[in-house]
Amino acid sequence: MMTPIPALLGSLLVTACAGVAGSLMRVPAQLLSRLLPWLQAAAIGLLLGDALMHMLPQISACGMGLAAAAPWLAAGVAGFVLIEIGVRHWPRGHTASFARMNMIGDAVHHLCDGLVIGASFALGPVVGAWVTAALVAHALPRELSNAGVLVSGGQTPRQALIYCFATSLTTPIGALLASELASHGSALAATLAVATGTTLYVACIDLAPALWRQLRITRRLTPLLGVLAGLVAMWTLTLLDNGH
Repeated sequence: MMTPIPALLGSLLVTACAGVAGSLMRVPAQLLSRLLPWLQAAAIGLLLGDALMHMLPQISACGMGLAAAAPWLAAGVAGFVLIEIGVRHWPRGHTASFARMNMIGDAVHHLCDGLVIGASFALGPVVGAWVTAALVAHALPRELSNAGVLVSGGQTPRQALIYCFATSLTTPIGALLASELASHGSALAATLAVATGTTLYVACIDLAPALWRQLRITRRLTPLLGVLAGLVAMWTLTLLDNGH
């Protein structure tokens, strides 16, 4: 039976990003603007590699065919689409309402992050560690953004950081839930399929557009090099797992 401790530790590391984001707010803006695109690009590659090179093959190894896995994968994508619809439903003119909805969406988002972490550690500690690193790179700019939304909604910077940390506590809940489901062989494939859908959504719909929006024309190779680095890292793990 898989122990949930590694997944729990990984999820707590992502939770800690809420506090680290407060420290990043003190980093010079110019330095931060140079680092974040590389972090985001590498995170895209790591998450895509995890979904396509680890999770999908493991789903097949669990005995679930592509036709059976597709509805679960679609459910993972659709879940995040519903979160985005809810978050964006409130016009930005009603800042306080938008800030409250942002907190709800962020809590659900962290819950799904936890599911991805738990499912990844079900594949092995090394895969789980790399996925946790990718989610940390994703969580840092997201927490900075969330803190900005809450401040614009009337919260003080201190209150914003407290609320960000509170919503991030759903991450270990998701990790423990995925670990529990993964301990039952019949539920592991479905859990991995849902996690695959959420991982693909985060990489392609959440991270990639955010990267393009803030990228300067002089740094057009950053997405390519960062994504390739993440993909190569996951491909290397796949070779090691297969004993090549």
